[in-house]
Amino acid sequence: MKIKIGDFLPPYLDQGSSGPAVDLVGALMLATSFGDHKIVFDGEFTPGGKIADAVKRFQQTIMDLEVDGNFGPATRADFFEAYGDEFEDHALNPDSFRGPTQWVGPEG
Repeated sequence: MKIKIGDFLPPYLDQGSSGPAVDLVGALMLATSFGDHKIVFDGEFTPGGKIADAVKRFQQTIMDLEVDGNFGPATRADFFEAYGDEFEDHALNPDSFRGPTQWVGPEG
């Protein structure tokens, strides 16, 4: 069974955000080899941390994408274009990513 990742992410997920959606971004970065084994799944999108570094590595692969380490609308759209927005549920446990997320972005 496939799960639609976009259903679990707020419109902006910038550094400083917290909650299960942050761990989902970390898992996506690991699943696509942009993250490393040092990512800590604690629900914190630490400014300059391992998840932000992994997002930056992804952003560097896309021409015309701002490299800021935030998983905002442009990064999200380019990520889904490159990798799709569905993953097998055995690869990512959707129940791990349900729950409230305190997101930070231009409006958060």
